[in-house]
Amino acid sequence: MPFLTQPVIGKMQSQTMKHSIDSLKELGRYDDAVAMAQELLRSSPDNPSLLYKIASLYDVQGLELQAIPFYRAAIKHNLAGTELQEAYLGLGSTYRALGLYQASLDTFDAALARFPQAKEITLFRAMTLYNLGETKEAVATLLLLLAETSNHQDISLYQKAIRQYAADLDRIG
Repeated sequence: MPFLTQPVIGKMQSQTMKHSIDSLKELGRYDDAVAMAQELLRSSPDNPSLLYKIASLYDVQGLELQAIPFYRAAIKHNLAGTELQEAYLGLGSTYRALGLYQASLDTFDAALARFPQAKEITLFRAMTLYNLGETKEAVATLLLLLAETSNHQDISLYQKAIRQYAADLDRIG
């Protein structure tokens, strides 16, 4: 049996704790999950994945103000892949829920610069546009998203018309 070094053992324990955090979250035991994540964060304060987990744990409890610094830190510390995309969505949505619409829009724009095909971010961005009074752009965005993603037979028949109307909602004739 190979000799396990302390860093290897620590990494194994860290992975086990991360799995436990996810399990506690699934069970709705958010306080326990946050406590465990905070404990793990003490030994790895710049771990972007762990920072993201804490943000999402606060967010799911409606503790948006506590979630924001963790989302921002996770993004700053080079969170990657799906977690990064989800962190941008969580942060932008949190800003929107708090009425910080410009911060929400800026976050969604940064996210779409990195993940241009992220339809869920496009959807939430459209809601933020509505909140900012940009109703025409919001509706046009939603129409394009519907035309692009719907597999409903009747909507598919009108894809071309939907795209044309989205380009100029005020056009007559």
